[in-house]
Amino acid sequence: MIAMEESISESVHDKVSEAETESSRSDSSSNLRRSTRTRKPPKYLMQEGFLLVSIPARKTRRVDYDKKNSNVYSGASETENDSPDSLPERVKRRGRPKKSSTTQKNVVQRTKRTRRTRKAPEEPPENSVENLMELQEDSSNSSEITRLPEAQNSNKQNFLTNVSRGEPLEASGQTIYESIFSSNTSLENAAFNWVKTYKRERDNHNGSLLTLINFTIRSCGCSETLERKTFEESDNIPDVLKTLQDVFKKEPLADYPLISKAKEFKKFRKNLLIFFRRLIGHVKYDVIYDDFFFDTIQAWVVPMSSSPSRPFRHTATTIALNLFSCICEVAQEVHKEWSITSRQLESENRNKASKTAIKELQLKTTDLNKKKNRLYSYFDDLFDGVFVHRYRDVEPIIRSECIKELGVWIIRHPDRFLGDTIIRYLGWQLSDKSPIVRLESLKVLEQLYENETFVSGLRNFTERFKPRLLEMAIRESDVNVRISSIQILTLIHKIGLLDDDERDQLSLLIYCDISKVRKAIASFVKISLEEDFIKEKRTEVQTLLTSSGTKRKRNIDSGANEEINSTKNDWIAFKCLAEFLIKYGKALKGIQKENEINEINEINEISEQLDYELDGMEYDDGSLIHSIGDVESSRIGLAIQDLWSDLDILHEWHILAEYLSKDHSSTSQSQESQDNINSSDTIEDCYRLSEKEESALVQVFVKCLQLSLTESVTVKDKKKADEQITGKRTEISRTMITIIPRLLTKYAPDPGRIAEVLRVPQLMNLSVYSDLRMLKAFEFLVEDIKKLYLKHTHPLVLNHAAATFQYMRRYDILASTVETYLGELQDEVVKTFLEECENKELLDEQLTSDQIHSLSVALIRLEQLITVINVINLDDFSEENNKDVYNHIIKLARRGLLNNSEEEKMVISAINFLWYYLLWKVEHISSEENAKDVTPDILDNFITKRDQIAQIMYDVGVSIPSEALHSIKLVAFRVLGNIYWLFSSDLFEHSSIPGLSKLKLECRPGRQERIEQFVAEEIESYRNIYNDAEEKLLKERKNVVVDDEEQDFERPVKKITKNVDIFIEPEERLQIMEIIGTLLRGVRGGWFHVSRAASVICQYGTLGADLDDVIKKLISEFKERISSGETHLFANVFICSLKKSHSLYVERHVDSTNGTSWLARLCSNALQFRGNLKSSCKETGHIVELHKEGISYITSIISGYRLINNNEAISRVIKFFKILTILLTGINFNDVHKIESFLKQEIESNEIIVVESDKQWEPYYSYLLKINTIAKKGGGKKDNSLINNEVVLSSKRSAPVDDDETKSPPKKRKRSIPAEDNNEATLENEDSDRESTASFQSVADIRSKKKLRR
Repeated sequence: MIAMEESISESVHDKVSEAETESSRSDSSSNLRRSTRTRKPPKYLMQEGFLLVSIPARKTRRVDYDKKNSNVYSGASETENDSPDSLPERVKRRGRPKKSSTTQKNVVQRTKRTRRTRKAPEEPPENSVENLMELQEDSSNSSEITRLPEAQNSNKQNFLTNVSRGEPLEASGQTIYESIFSSNTSLENAAFNWVKTYKRERDNHNGSLLTLINFTIRSCGCSETLERKTFEESDNIPDVLKTLQDVFKKEPLADYPLISKAKEFKKFRKNLLIFFRRLIGHVKYDVIYDDFFFDTIQAWVVPMSSSPSRPFRHTATTIALNLFSCICEVAQEVHKEWSITSRQLESENRNKASKTAIKELQLKTTDLNKKKNRLYSYFDDLFDGVFVHRYRDVEPIIRSECIKELGVWIIRHPDRFLGDTIIRYLGWQLSDKSPIVRLESLKVLEQLYENETFVSGLRNFTERFKPRLLEMAIRESDVNVRISSIQILTLIHKIGLLDDDERDQLSLLIYCDISKVRKAIASFVKISLEEDFIKEKRTEVQTLLTSSGTKRKRNIDSGANEEINSTKNDWIAFKCLAEFLIKYGKALKGIQKENEINEINEINEISEQLDYELDGMEYDDGSLIHSIGDVESSRIGLAIQDLWSDLDILHEWHILAEYLSKDHSSTSQSQESQDNINSSDTIEDCYRLSEKEESALVQVFVKCLQLSLTESVTVKDKKKADEQITGKRTEISRTMITIIPRLLTKYAPDPGRIAEVLRVPQLMNLSVYSDLRMLKAFEFLVEDIKKLYLKHTHPLVLNHAAATFQYMRRYDILASTVETYLGELQDEVVKTFLEECENKELLDEQLTSDQIHSLSVALIRLEQLITVINVINLDDFSEENNKDVYNHIIKLARRGLLNNSEEEKMVISAINFLWYYLLWKVEHISSEENAKDVTPDILDNFITKRDQIAQIMYDVGVSIPSEALHSIKLVAFRVLGNIYWLFSSDLFEHSSIPGLSKLKLECRPGRQERIEQFVAEEIESYRNIYNDAEEKLLKERKNVVVDDEEQDFERPVKKITKNVDIFIEPEERLQIMEIIGTLLRGVRGGWFHVSRAASVICQYGTLGADLDDVIKKLISEFKERISSGETHLFANVFICSLKKSHSLYVERHVDSTNGTSWLARLCSNALQFRGNLKSSCKETGHIVELHKEGISYITSIISGYRLINNNEAISRVIKFFKILTILLTGINFNDVHKIESFLKQEIESNEIIVVESDKQWEPYYSYLLKINTIAKKGGGKKDNSLINNEVVLSSKRSAPVDDDETKSPPKKRKRSIPAEDNNEATLENEDSDRESTASFQSVADIRSKKKLRR
C-alpha cells in the first residue's frame, strides 16, 4: 500500500513538473509582477483530486474523510465522495478564489485559546504530528521542530486537519516562531526548510508565504493567525489587519516579545533579525527576484508598520528595516559585480574580442542590471512605505531604530544612499525631542565621518548642520548626546571644516563644569593646541633665534645637544599651554558676564577688552587676584585633570619644575633684583613667561604632581598601592629637594603662586631628607614656611602652610624639628593677637577699619594655626595669657550681633576658633593617658565654657532677636549643630574615665522648636531664589527664535536645554544644603527629635534634585528603623510631612501636587517593609491612624475655607484624597471599614456637602472606589451611605459609584496611537508624505502616490 502511494506521488510530481515547464514557456513574455494572486493548477489535478501530501498526512486524511459531517475545515464540511465540487475551497486552490462570505470574526483563526504567556515554547515529543510531517521533508532536522501549545479540542482538530491537508510547513508559523527561542543552528534550519518548501511549491507559493506572514504576526505578540482563504484574498489587506488588531486589543496587557524584559525573550529580537538575515541569504540568488516572495512580504509588512497598535507597528517596522538592510548588502554585491562586468565589457569592446565573449558579457550585464533595478524598486517601496513615516513615529524607540538602520544602509550601499537627500534625515533627527533619537543620529554620523571615503559626500551636510552640532556640544542637556556631538565635531575638525570662531567655541568647553564633557573635548584641545599654538610658536622661536644670532656653538656632544633641544621644545609646549588656558579663561569670564555664550564672535577681541579689567584686580600687596585659588577646585586644575591622559607633555612635570625655577622677569628689571637671581637661571626672551602664564603653569605643575601620584597606583590591594604611592613620592622628592627652595624664594611675594607651591611638600616623601643626610635643608624648608606664615594674610596661604606643618609632623624622624619651629610660631602668633586686643573694649567698642583689619589678620593666623596644634595649653589654666585669649575670642564672637559688615571675617574666624578649641579640649579630656589629670573641677570648668559657647552660637545664629549678618548666622548655626552632635554621641557613655558622662548634652524642646523655625525660614528664602530662577528659565525659553528652515521639520519641545540650577549661584545652593544637612544630622544623631524632620521632608520634589537625594536617603534610613518596631513614630512623621507638603500647594508656594505624590509613594514604600512580611501584614494600625489624621486634616481645612467662601482653596485641599489613595497600599479588609466609618463621621460632623456632579470631588470618589475595591476583595459589601446622602445628584458622574461600576475594569493593552505629523519636514518632490496613523497603508497606496509625484 505504501509503495503504491509513493508511486502515485512520484507520478504526480512528474506531471506537475511538465505542466509547469510548458506554462513557464508560454507565459515568459508576459511575466507580470504579482503579490499573492494564484495560478490555476493543471486540470488533471482538479479532476483526479490528487494532492501533494506526505505519507503520514495521507493516512490522517483518510481517517478524517471516513468521519461524516465532521468539521474538518473552518466553516466547511465534507461528503462521502471526494469530488472536486465537494472539496473545500482550500483544497481546490490554484486559481483566484471567490470572496468569502464569512463574517469578519471568521477572518482570523485562533491557534491558542489560552492567554499569551511569557514562557518559551517547549520541545515536542518525537512522534508528534509536526515531527512526522517534517520527517518526510527532511529527517535530519526533525529534532528542531517543536510543538504548538495545546488548545481546545475543536481548534486542535482544525489545526491538525490543516496540517494533514498537505501543508509542508504548518500554516500558523509556530515552528519558525519556536526556532527563535533555540540556537543559531535552529534558525539556520528553519530558514533553509522554509526556502526549500517555497521552492517545492509549484504554483503561487501561498502555503509557505502564509506561514511566514503568520510567523510575523506571532512575533508581534498576537496569538491569532490568518486562514488560507483570507490570505489569498489580498485585495483588502488593511481591513484584515484592522480586524486582527481589534481582536488583539482585547487580550490582557503584556509586553510584546520585542521589548519584553522576561528572561525567555532576552534574545528574541536578536534571533528574529538573524532568521530574516539567514532567509535573505538563502534567497538572494534566485527567489528574491521572483514575482511572489518579496512582493507578498511587502504587501503585509508595510501596512502593519503603520498600525495604530504599537506591538504591530514596532515589530513590523523592525522587520522591514532589517529586510532593507539585508537587501542593501545583496544590492551592493550585485552593484559591485555589475560594475566589474561592465568594465570587462568595455575592455572587450576596445580590444575587439570574440563576439561570443562579448555577447555573454552583455547578457550578464543585462541580467545584473535587471536584478539591480528590481532591488532598487524594493528600496523605493520600503523607504517610502516604512521609513519616511516611521522616522517621525510617536515612539522614540521606533524613530531611533529607523535612524540606526539608515546608517547601516549608507555604510553598506553608499553608491545608492550616500547623498544629500538621504543624509539630511540624520540632520533633521539631531533636533528630535528625544535624547535617544538624537544620540542614535550622532552615532551614525560618527561612523560616517570616521570613514575617509565618505568625507567628500558629507561636505554639504556638514555646512548645513554644523551650527546645530555646535549648539548641541555647547548647550545640550543630555550628557551622552553632548559628548557624542563633541566627538563628531572633533572628526570634522580633523578634515578641516571648522573655522576659527567655531574652534574657539569648542575650546571653551575645557572649562565646563561637567567632567565627562571636559574629557570628551580633550582630544579636540590636543589637536587645536598642536596646530594653532605649538606649531606657530616653534616657527616663531626658530625665526627669532636665527635672526638674533643666539645660536651659540656649544662644546658638548650631539646627544646632549639633542637633549637640550628636546627640553626647550617642551618649554614651548608648556608656554603654549599657558597661553591656551589664559586665552579661553578670559573669554569664558567675558561670556559669563554677558550671559550669552552663543554671541561669541572673536575670542581675541574679548580677551583684549578684559585685560585691563583683570589686571586692575589686585590685593593690597600688589599681587594679582587672578592667580589666587585652590588648585583642587580651580578651573585650570579641573581642565588639567581631564587633559592628563591626552597631553603627553603634562607627564613631563620635572621639566616644568625646572622651567618654572628659571628667571622669567623682563630684561628691564632693576639691577638689584637681578643680583638676587643666579645667572644660570636666566632664560632667552623667546621662552620667557608672562606673569599670568607663570601663575597658570604653577597650578598646572601642582596638579600634574597630584595626578602622577594617582596614576602610579596600578593594583587594587591597599598595601601594594601604598607602596607604589610611596615610591612615586620618593621620585618626586629627589627631584624637588633642590627645586622647592628656589620656588619658595621666587614666589614668596605672590600669595596666589606661593599658596600652590606650599602644597608641594605634602606630595613628597620627606624621609628622603634623612636618607640623603640633608636635615639642614629640611630645617631651612620649615623655617621658610614659618616666615611665609607670618608674612602673608591670605587665608589660603595660611591654610596650606598649616596643612604642610601637619603633614611634616607625621614623620617621626623630623617631628622634633617641626615641633620646635611650631612652638616659636605659636608664641609669635599669640603674642601678636594679644597685642592687637590690648586696651580695647572688644564687646561693644566701636572699632576703626584699621583696628578691624589688624584684629582680623591676627585672628585668622590664630584660627589656621589651631587646626594643626593646640594653641592654648589645656593642661594649665593658671596662665593669664590663655584665659585672655579665650575671653577675647568670646567677646569677638559676640560682636556678630552688632551687624557690622566690616567685621564679618573677624567674627567668622572667632566662631571657627571656638569650635576647634572644643575639639582639642575633648581630645585631651577623653584621652586615657590624661585620665589621672582630669579632675572634677576641670570637667566643671569645661562644661561651663562649652555651655557658654553653645549659648553664643544660639544667640548669634538662631535666636529671634539676632541681627547678625546672614553669613555669620549660617556659620554659628553650623557650629551649634556640631556641638550638639559631638556632645550627644556615645563617646562619653562608654568611657573608662569617671565622670565623663556629665559631658552629655541634650537640646531642649524650646530650642529645637526655634531651630526648626530657623531652618523653615531659610528654606522659604531659598524657595524665592528657586522660583526666580524658574521664571528666568521660562523667560529664556519664550525668547527662543527658531530659524525658518528649522521650522520645516520636528523641533524639540525644549530648545534651550538649561535647567534651573544654572540660574542659581552655587554658593546659595551650598548654603541651603549645609543648613538642611545640619538639621538632618541632628535627627540621625538623636539630639534633634525625628518628628521635626517633617519640615525638611515636606520639601521633596520642590527644590531640586540635590535635596531630593538627601530626603530619599533619610527615608531609607527611617525604613530600617521601621522594621525594628518604630512604625507608629515614623507613620506620624510621614503624615505630618505629607500635610505640610500639600499645604505648600494649597498656599500656592508650588504649582502642583507632584512633589506630594512622589513623597507619598516613598512613604508608602517605607511603611510596607518587606523584611518581615507576616508582621507587616498584621501590624497595620499605624496606617489606619495615618488615614484618620489625613482625613481630619482635609475636613478641618475645608471647614475653615468654607467660612470665607474660598472655593478654589477647597478644591486644592480635596486633592489630598489622591495622596491618601496612594497610602492605601497594603491595608487589610478590617482596617478599610474603620477608615470608611471615620470618613463618614468626619463628613457628617463638619457638615460637608459632597456634590457628585462637581469635578473637584473626583479625588474623593477615587479614594472611595479604592476603599470599596479592597473591601470587596475581603468579602465585604460596599457601603453606599457616603454617596446616597449627597445633596446634588447627576447622571454624569465624576467617578463610578454603582455596584457594577466598582468592579475593576478589564485591563486593556496600552495603545500608542501616534498623532498626525503636523511638524513633518518639507521634503523635496514629496508633496503627499503626510499620513493618518489611525489606519493601515498598503503598498499599492504608496506606489500610486509615487506615480503621482513622478
